[in-house]
Amino acid sequence: MTKHFSLLFWAVLFFGGSLIAGEVAVQKWLYIGPLPIQKVAFSDSVPTAEQILTQRYLTKERYWPMERDYVSWMRDERANWLIKQDSILAFADPSRGEFIGYAAAYLTTDRWQELTIKARSTRPILLYIEGEEAGKCAKANEQGVYEISADYTAHTGKHTLIFKTVDADTLSGEWTLSARAAVEEGCEGTVAWDVAPARAPAYYGDYAMFEQLTRPTISSDGKYVAVLRSKRDDEYKKHTWIEIVEAATGRHVETLRMETSLSNPQFLEVGPMLTFTTAKDGKTTMWMYAIEAHELTKLLEDIEGFQRAQVTSNRKFVYYEVEEEDSNDDATYTLYQRISDKVTDYNEHKRLYVKSLADGSVRPVTEPGSYDLFNWKLSPRRNEQLFMVRSLQKSVRPYSDYEFWVFDAASGNGRLLETRPNIEYPVCLTWISDNEIAYAFGSHDADPTDTVFHNASNLNLYVLNFEEGKSRNLTAHENFAVADEDGHQRIYWNPKDKMIWFQAVVGGHRQMMKIAPSGERLRPAIKTRHDYIDYPSLSADGTTITYLASSSTHWEMLYSQNTKGGTEQRILDINQDLYGKVVFGNVQEWDFVNEDGLLIDGWLHTPANFSMDKQWPLIVYFYGGVSPRDIRFYFTYQWWLANGYCVYVLNPVGCAGYGQEFADLHANDWGLLATRDVIEGTTKILEAKPFLDRGKVGSYGGSYGGFVTLDLVSRTDLFAAAADMYGISNITSYFGGGTWGHWYSEIASPGSFPWSDRDIYVDRSPLYNADKIHTPLLLLHGDADDNVPPVESDQMFAALQLLGQDVVYAKFHGEGHGIVGKFENYIEHREMMLEWFDKYLKDQPEAWEARLEKEK
Repeated sequence: MTKHFSLLFWAVLFFGGSLIAGEVAVQKWLYIGPLPIQKVAFSDSVPTAEQILTQRYLTKERYWPMERDYVSWMRDERANWLIKQDSILAFADPSRGEFIGYAAAYLTTDRWQELTIKARSTRPILLYIEGEEAGKCAKANEQGVYEISADYTAHTGKHTLIFKTVDADTLSGEWTLSARAAVEEGCEGTVAWDVAPARAPAYYGDYAMFEQLTRPTISSDGKYVAVLRSKRDDEYKKHTWIEIVEAATGRHVETLRMETSLSNPQFLEVGPMLTFTTAKDGKTTMWMYAIEAHELTKLLEDIEGFQRAQVTSNRKFVYYEVEEEDSNDDATYTLYQRISDKVTDYNEHKRLYVKSLADGSVRPVTEPGSYDLFNWKLSPRRNEQLFMVRSLQKSVRPYSDYEFWVFDAASGNGRLLETRPNIEYPVCLTWISDNEIAYAFGSHDADPTDTVFHNASNLNLYVLNFEEGKSRNLTAHENFAVADEDGHQRIYWNPKDKMIWFQAVVGGHRQMMKIAPSGERLRPAIKTRHDYIDYPSLSADGTTITYLASSSTHWEMLYSQNTKGGTEQRILDINQDLYGKVVFGNVQEWDFVNEDGLLIDGWLHTPANFSMDKQWPLIVYFYGGVSPRDIRFYFTYQWWLANGYCVYVLNPVGCAGYGQEFADLHANDWGLLATRDVIEGTTKILEAKPFLDRGKVGSYGGSYGGFVTLDLVSRTDLFAAAADMYGISNITSYFGGGTWGHWYSEIASPGSFPWSDRDIYVDRSPLYNADKIHTPLLLLHGDADDNVPPVESDQMFAALQLLGQDVVYAKFHGEGHGIVGKFENYIEHREMMLEWFDKYLKDQPEAWEARLEKEK
């Protein structure tokens, strides 16, 4: 983890146990040792103290010790971390040879500040701060003392300091160590030492210490669950592998790792056979693993442009989709002739192939044309029956027609079942019989002649009967939406109860529901104590379901459950060892009824050390796009809490998951109603919670939420500071400039256009209201963002600069939408936002000013 070290020396003034300005010494230590150093084979010389200091004997992951933690040392020997209360730590006098002693202490700071860590030892010494080497001394001074003085820029929170010292036969006398921290005179912050590792995650890089689970899949008989497990290393590189466990007990079965990260795990419809993919140099290889036979087979090798694949249930063939780019690297320009030419996720060069697993022969199944092969699914019962969806772009709303086809793949004969004009995508295709298929799709088809407009992003559940040739909407009038995220299958057919199982977005919750193909008997599918479950996978025989569950204070865990009403079993909790060392805040529901009589969901998050006896600064956050905020574990909230903020999260009108009427309020709104809800909700929570500081309120949002942020500060001075992340400032320029600008406008402003509806495109654009903005504003954008182009922030920055307002703009090189391409940039833009709010909401400008000074 990158920390900032400098060469600064401060005057000292000691105030006892906690420090305001001066020095405070470590009074209690964690320590381990002396630990003997083994002789190195084939070496004729004894290693020097400096060589021993430089060699890492403990991994960085272990540099967060607590009392009674152990270190494996020299074969089967274990050494335990112990506690000693003394400002001068004395190690036991060892026998002859070379030895290491480790000492640890935790430094807590209540604000960003620049410190100097000073250490003295009678032996060579090396200092690690947060796992990074911060100082080393292998040569004694004239008094025979080894000294370190390391300057450290500390964020709010707790910091791990590990001291490593080395003893050798050439050294004599008592083996001791002492350390203290010095703070700049005049600093209003405090520092304190302790030996308890428990901390709140106050640095955004702490995100990397958690492992993650995603995309579980369950075997056809419900016996095994495979799940992707990932972790970032010390350089933030992400490593992903597959963990296989028994569904009933969680017993570990196998771990699958390869040279590169694994992805797309999927069990076949028959037998304990797992497929997955690996990728290297832009080429994809697909594998099949027989769990009980422990056999690994390569199905596809080095496929360029790979999109997706499915193995037939008889395991004789694999169908796979390839995106064959039609690019001319020598071209000096790009020629656009149709609106679809500028949409990057529409591609007319996709082709479906089938490969025989018996002889390796490959033949094309489809021919590219004036369409995008958007989605397809093989029948689990008839190996050659194929359902396909073609997307045809057009220049009138809703800009897309989706054709639903059924094919006999062996003969190539097919028939068109239905054509639906809709801006949303048909996803989660699921065969429920040889004649019917279920899927999730936009709530309303559209037509250029429409006079009533809907938010099609509130996805509904449909069933298409091949004989009828028309889809039926099963959930049109329900107060939820069907979930769709990350391309994961979220709709299943259960042959046991003859019901369609699907994941529903119910406001800020996510649950499994089930319904008959006729649209009757809608009900919860499982009993769970969790309000948020995700990534469901139902076994092909319908007996067992697996899913991830999380809460605002607990990272995702893997569960399984018998579908006949069995008790849910937690089968994998990969971060449980961290929970004793990480402190999370709390959350309470806080809803209000807006001026139109609609209930607006919200949640107030409070820090772990929350007290009603003090005033707390407040951060306000809201949805982006049309996706509701929810109660899953969200690291960013915990990070805000760790830095001394309360966080109010709300779902203003217009987002999905609350029924169609609620979602439709997004259509042609562009700030009127959603912004009003944010202002009303913030005003009401400030009135209801006197511990929230009315003068120290900030807001931020990303994408459409960035637009709302800009709209907010053009309408009210309620906020003391704001941050706009890759948001829209000019609805008109976004309409044509964003890759999906006209497409998203069909959701946000259906039937409205720049040339006919100036009241929306001009009057509601924050850029044209820049003269009303007086709130200090931070703009964050990636210069490679083609979703919301950086010109949206460029324009707002230029306008506010010319108006003499307090605005700063950080444009991240090579970053696209979300600033998530490089993990270091993800951390940096979040930390930058924290520094900005610390300046204005906590009257702590030091970190922000240090950043500006560094830029000079």
